[in-house]
Amino acid sequence: MSESRVSSVIQEWAYPGQTHPQTLNPTTSSHSGSTSQLGSINKDSVEYRLRRERNNIAVRKSRDKARRRILLTQQRAQQLQEENQKLQLRIGQLTQELDTLKHILSQRHLHGAEERAAEEADI
Repeated sequence: MSESRVSSVIQEWAYPGQTHPQTLNPTTSSHSGSTSQLGSINKDSVEYRLRRERNNIAVRKSRDKARRRILLTQQRAQQLQEENQKLQLRIGQLTQELDTLKHILSQRHLHGAEERAAEEADI
């Protein structure tokens, strides 16, 4: 994959659904000037240095934003895992309680049936 394609994929990931100018690249440009005009910019010129500085700031900002997004995603994943563990524990407790209540109910049902059978036998 070409460097410009990688850059555009990264920008699309960092800024989904938004259009952003390409970073300064001597071979491709989204500016209205031609490629030969960009290629002729002196790397010691003030204009070039300003462009590079703005690009460097934008890159830092983009990378910081991506790091923050990743950190927030990791934190949210950790919270969800902890919540899932608590919910699984609660499911286990409720299942155990349900089994206990079913057992009590079945014992009462059996005891009631025995009493009815004894009453019928006495009649």
